[in-house]
Amino acid sequence: MLDVMLQLALTAKLVQLSMVISNSFLLRKYEPTVSDLSKTQFDNALKLIQEHFNGVTDKDGQPYVTHCLRVMHQVQGLECQLVALMHDLIEDTSVTIEDLHEIGFEASVITAIDLMTHRDEDSYCEYVVALKTNPLARQVKMADLSDNASLNRVLLRQESWHADTRRVQKYIVSYQFLTDRISEVQYRELMQELE
Repeated sequence: MLDVMLQLALTAKLVQLSMVISNSFLLRKYEPTVSDLSKTQFDNALKLIQEHFNGVTDKDGQPYVTHCLRVMHQVQGLECQLVALMHDLIEDTSVTIEDLHEIGFEASVITAIDLMTHRDEDSYCEYVVALKTNPLARQVKMADLSDNASLNRVLLRQESWHADTRRVQKYIVSYQFLTDRISEVQYRELMQELE
């Protein structure tokens, strides 16, 4: 009787093991894989931010590249993560849109990065209204605002108290607009008071 029970238990274990092996093979066979092109683009984006933000710190003295990484971790999908990593490259470094084309980034990624670039000739309000039309730029900007307004990062310095509080208010109002909690008309009115 003991032999029969042992044999049944052994058979059950073998069936279980073969199912695990079979499922493992099926999962491996059908699991989505990152293409070589995607991996290359991701590696290129990391290389760019490491190279161009090397030694650059934020207002709090932290390595600026950590902001890009935190923003990236808040978004989903490769294109969105690429935009998040490089969202400040054009605005804050010597990298150009043409450079991104030459490196081989997708047009959708480059368009979103271009929209994420706040140019001097545009008010902050106009900049946010324009980028809201692009789903990638919009998602990344919401993550960017969330990180910028994080209680761990907000600086309220005595010598620039007024400017610092207005900046945080702009972040909050912009986030409300991007998440459709306020209309464009309301956003423009509020931003007129803040800019």
